[in-house]
Amino acid sequence: MKRRKVFLLILIFSVCLTILGFIVDSDEYVPDVVQNSLDFLLMTTLFFGFFSLCYFSVSFLLKSFSKE
Repeated sequence: MKRRKVFLLILIFSVCLTILGFIVDSDEYVPDVVQNSLDFLLMTTLFFGFFSLCYFSVSFLLKSFSKE
Protein backbone atom coordinates (compact mmCIF):
# COMPACT_ATOMS: atom_id res chain seq x y z
CA MET A 1 0.00 0.00 0.00
CA LYS A 2 1.55 3.29 -1.17
CA ARG A 3 -0.04 5.55 1.42
CA ARG A 4 0.80 3.41 4.43
CA LYS A 5 4.07 5.27 5.02
CA VAL A 6 2.34 8.65 4.72
CA PHE A 7 -0.39 7.65 7.19
CA LEU A 8 2.23 6.35 9.62
CA LEU A 9 4.24 9.59 9.41
CA ILE A 10 1.12 11.69 9.96
CA LEU A 11 0.17 9.50 12.93
CA ILE A 12 3.63 9.82 14.49
CA PHE A 13 3.57 13.60 14.00
CA SER A 14 0.08 13.77 15.55
CA VAL A 15 1.12 11.75 18.60
CA CYS A 16 4.22 13.93 19.05
CA LEU A 17 2.13 17.10 18.94
CA THR A 18 -0.34 15.63 21.41
CA ILE A 19 2.44 14.71 23.83
CA LEU A 20 3.91 18.19 23.47
CA GLY A 21 0.47 19.66 24.14
CA PHE A 22 0.12 17.66 27.35
CA ILE A 23 3.56 18.78 28.52
CA VAL A 24 2.90 22.46 27.76
CA ASP A 25 -0.69 22.41 29.09
CA SER A 26 -1.07 24.72 32.08
CA ASP A 27 -4.39 23.41 33.39
CA GLU A 28 -4.73 21.60 36.67
CA TYR A 29 -3.57 18.01 36.71
CA VAL A 30 -6.49 15.56 36.55
CA PRO A 31 -5.59 12.26 38.24
CA ASP A 32 -8.31 10.36 36.34
CA VAL A 33 -6.62 7.95 33.92
CA VAL A 34 -9.76 7.51 31.80
CA GLN A 35 -10.14 11.26 31.28
CA ASN A 36 -6.47 11.70 30.37
CA SER A 37 -6.60 8.74 27.96
CA LEU A 38 -9.73 10.11 26.32
CA ASP A 39 -8.13 13.54 25.94
CA PHE A 40 -5.01 11.98 24.42
CA LEU A 41 -7.02 9.86 21.99
CA LEU A 42 -9.29 12.72 20.90
CA MET A 43 -6.42 15.18 20.37
CA THR A 44 -4.46 12.61 18.38
CA THR A 45 -7.54 11.89 16.26
CA LEU A 46 -8.16 15.58 15.62
CA PHE A 47 -4.54 16.23 14.65
CA PHE A 48 -4.46 13.13 12.46
CA GLY A 49 -7.68 14.09 10.68
CA PHE A 50 -6.59 17.68 10.16
CA PHE A 51 -3.12 16.83 8.84
CA SER A 52 -4.46 14.03 6.64
CA LEU A 53 -7.04 16.36 5.13
CA CYS A 54 -4.41 19.04 4.50
CA TYR A 55 -1.86 16.62 3.04
CA PHE A 56 -4.22 14.84 0.69
CA SER A 57 -5.92 18.09 -0.40
CA VAL A 58 -2.59 19.63 -1.34
CA SER A 59 -1.47 16.39 -2.98
CA PHE A 60 -4.66 16.25 -5.05
CA LEU A 61 -4.36 19.90 -6.09
CA LEU A 62 -0.72 19.48 -7.11
CA LYS A 63 -1.54 16.42 -9.22
CA SER A 64 -4.50 18.21 -10.81
CA PHE A 65 -2.45 21.27 -11.77
CA SER A 66 0.51 19.26 -13.00
CA LYS A 67 -1.65 17.37 -15.52
CA GLU A 68 -2.88 20.57 -17.15
